[in-house]
Amino acid sequence: MHPPLSQATLSAQLLAAHRALQERGDALAAAEAEARRQGALAALAAQEKALLEAAGKRQRDEITSQALAQSQLRELLGQLQAMQVRTHTYLSIYLSISLSICIYMYIYICM
Repeated sequence: MHPPLSQATLSAQLLAAHRALQERGDALAAAEAEARRQGALAALAAQEKALLEAAGKRQRDEITSQALAQSQLRELLGQLQAMQVRTHTYLSIYLSISLSICIYMYIYICM
């Protein structure tokens, strides 16, 4: 058997056990705080990833839209150039006919 311990020894052991328990409680509280911090960081990382993915999708959609708009603009420009060519041709024919009529009228009047 163990010899009986004095009250001072028991108090010292109790204080040591209390300090050890307090240190473990502090370590547990610190670990819990770190776990919460890591969880918050993980949530922020997930939000950042989602935002980056959404921004990438918006950028791809915008590029697709711009490509479509460019294609439509090229088509319209081609149509406009074709109209200008037709207009220029019609104007040239009109001016040629008008000049011919003026020349014939001048010859007719002068004779």
